[in-house]
Amino acid sequence: MKHTISATVAQFPVSVDITANVDRLLSILYAVEEQTLVVTPEGAVSGYSQDSTSLEQIDTVLLEHAIEKLRDQ
Repeated sequence: MKHTISATVAQFPVSVDITANVDRLLSILYAVEEQTLVVTPEGAVSGYSQDSTSLEQIDTVLLEHAIEKLRDQ
């Protein structure tokens, strides 16, 4: 039996603004058909910068809520 997987690559400019990243991701999720695999860049929710100092500044509570919001969609 042959199965088909529908996939979308969600490449977008990731920032250190968690809320903005989630808004972009949600707009992508709303635009694709149900049951579509959506592949995102590494750090798509939390964001990142050229050095590792941004990792120390991540609001982990906001990040956890953002991940829950995406999960519930």
